[in-house]
Amino acid sequence: MNHRAIGVGGLAGCESASAVGLQITYFAVPLIAIERFNADAVSIGALNLMDSIAALLFGLVAGNLIDRAGGVFAVGAANVLRASALCLLGVALVNSPQMWMLYVTMLLVGIASLTHEAGLSTAVQQLGVRSSRSLNRVNALLRGSSVVAELAGPGLAGVVVVLVGFGAALIIGGIAFAVAAAVCVAFWFVIDRPSVNQEHDSASGPEGERGSRFADGLRFIFADRVLRDLTLSSTQFNLFSAAFQAVFLIYCVRVLDLGTPGVAVLGVAAGIGGLLGSFMAASGAVARRQKTWYLCALGVPAVCVLAIVGASSLSHGVSLVVVAVAEAVFSSCMVLCIVLFNTLRQMRSPEALAGRIAASERVLALAGEVPGALLGGFLGVVVGVHAPMVIAAVGMSASLFWVLRVPDWSERRPLEPVGG
Repeated sequence: MNHRAIGVGGLAGCESASAVGLQITYFAVPLIAIERFNADAVSIGALNLMDSIAALLFGLVAGNLIDRAGGVFAVGAANVLRASALCLLGVALVNSPQMWMLYVTMLLVGIASLTHEAGLSTAVQQLGVRSSRSLNRVNALLRGSSVVAELAGPGLAGVVVVLVGFGAALIIGGIAFAVAAAVCVAFWFVIDRPSVNQEHDSASGPEGERGSRFADGLRFIFADRVLRDLTLSSTQFNLFSAAFQAVFLIYCVRVLDLGTPGVAVLGVAAGIGGLLGSFMAASGAVARRQKTWYLCALGVPAVCVLAIVGASSLSHGVSLVVVAVAEAVFSSCMVLCIVLFNTLRQMRSPEALAGRIAASERVLALAGEVPGALLGGFLGVVVGVHAPMVIAAVGMSASLFWVLRVPDWSERRPLEPVGG
């Protein structure tokens, strides 16, 4: 097996283990807030935006560190941080649980998750994959590995919560992150090559400034009209998606009365949809018409949200089926968008700036989540959970405007140079 294949396999294994931990985190922590502390929509919205706050506060610093230390080191360190945070919270819940612990945990998880994502993207570039089709396949494999693990994550969390409580579920999530960190260590010398392409150092400035200018990633994105418009589209989509997510769990638990088993079913459905999206992203049909598929994947989620809103008028069993299908389609579209965007960004990013560009893109994309979550939580309390969901569907659809401005980036149509 060659260097690249071993490297991709190691990254896929790390992504699978970390995805289990992340799904357990996202499943258990909001439910703890609702069931242990009787949290309202505003509190859940604030909890959901902790990772966005982390990205805004520490994203540029994380990108700079990734370019200095290398992608694999960043991924490993991120998983050590997430493992520590979850295990400490699990122990605290058994002894003296308090609501502020949930916020601190999600803030730490947010810092680590941004570092993990940007580090993973940088590690892929360090493997030397260059063509759009090959990058699509590698990114789709990584997302697929994550999604396969996500299929088990919510179900595992639900079973553990029912049998032994929230604390044990969080500790299991921490163990999953620790396994991901161990995989990074095992593949360290195969994957991590931060100095392989030193000839690209000039992209980040004069000698001695490499890795020292935090805003280089932001400057690169805004100088590149393609990355700029796609990032603005992501920011708008995330703003309204966060408004939807702020009330979605409360809607499922208190309006649809799905309970913990029903929420676990929705998590599995989303995992199945994400796996389908990863298969689609690796296909030749998507590679030939990437912009068309991206537009479809960005527009369909609004229809899914409206279907979820309409489920409240259906019987209990039917509503669960409708919401599960909508979640599966929504997840499939998101995976497809993520893979195509990651590929395009990797192809247009100098390797010496890869970490800062990836982290800066995530900072800009996640910036919309803070006002979105606050808006969704406020409307959920003042006028009910249906209103922010309908508003979210309209706003998500409008994010298509930015993508329509971008030239087709399919394999047969190379894009103009940066700044064109």
